[in-house]
Amino acid sequence: EGQRPLIFSEKEFTSRGVGWIRTGHDIVYLRNSYTRRVRRGAHNDCPTYFTLHYAMEFKHLLDRVYLTYSYPYTYTDLQNYLRALPETHPHLS
Repeated sequence: EGQRPLIFSEKEFTSRGVGWIRTGHDIVYLRNSYTRRVRRGAHNDCPTYFTLHYAMEFKHLLDRVYLTYSYPYTYTDLQNYLRALPETHPHLS
């Protein structure tokens, strides 16, 4: 599941209430030919970039979809989480 991209379909959400779901098949994560500069003295075992390649099918014609590598987490989500901490974990306050 970890490297499978996520998709959000506006039509799936409107018709069935389905939010972000993992999708894709034939997933390959390969080192590519692009390299990063490594700062002098920095320890970096892997100064190259990687490419994620996968296949997927779209269920609906003329649908608007969003793809991402990880579940979206907004600043508002963070604020709500931090606001609830004293109630959910009283030993932390």
